[in-house]
Amino acid sequence: MTLSGSANSASPTFELTGGETRLKYSFEGNEDFVVVAAYLEEAGTDLTQDGGIPLLMLDKPERGETAVHKSGGEYFLDVRAANIDSWTVTIEEMK
Repeated sequence: MTLSGSANSASPTFELTGGETRLKYSFEGNEDFVVVAAYLEEAGTDLTQDGGIPLLMLDKPERGETAVHKSGGEYFLDVRAANIDSWTVTIEEMK
């Protein structure tokens, strides 16, 4: 699942099987004050009512990857980004 944009965005739901998974990200921009949060939440979660713990938080533009530890199920990716020119976040499950 890949999601990209320049402002807040959420993906449709998708399935993870519980296998080895990673999040790859790239946030581009030149602003001094940047706020980024990427959430990987179970389907049916409403972040505004239920809250959530970000899988990734950044205070500057950068790129990288990190391991994801989630059990199998239906999930969605939600990215909140302020003062970012463009971004791409990918969830990859190894098969």
